[in-house]
Amino acid sequence: MGADGDLRPICAFAAKSAEQAARIAGVLTLYADPDATEIDATMMGRGTELAQYYLGEALRLIDAATVDKELRDADALWQWLKDFWRGWAVGPTDIAQNGPRCARTQVQIRLMPYFAHSGVSGHPFR
Repeated sequence: MGADGDLRPICAFAAKSAEQAARIAGVLTLYADPDATEIDATMMGRGTELAQYYLGEALRLIDAATVDKELRDADALWQWLKDFWRGWAVGPTDIAQNGPRCARTQVQIRLMPYFAHSGVSGHPFR
């Protein structure tokens, strides 16, 4: 859960997972035996399993909601083409000199293939 750990995107949620596992184990214990006064190791193990499942689901949902940087950059380039570019054709030099900041370096010119075969009318690539 450190700075580069797998749980970094959900660190606040993950920090509480031990407490959540104990609460889940308590609920499972009372469901199984309403007169129980303590949580046994079996129920704690089940609570831990469920808490781990919830951590995995939280990570999955965060990953699903995250938009790839290259896709965001491609969208910024697309918006720039639609809103500001008035030429008939556009090339790497045009983008590097006038395009959105995220697409100005030669490395970012790789975004052009996103549009090369998309049938973007009015903005063919050179």
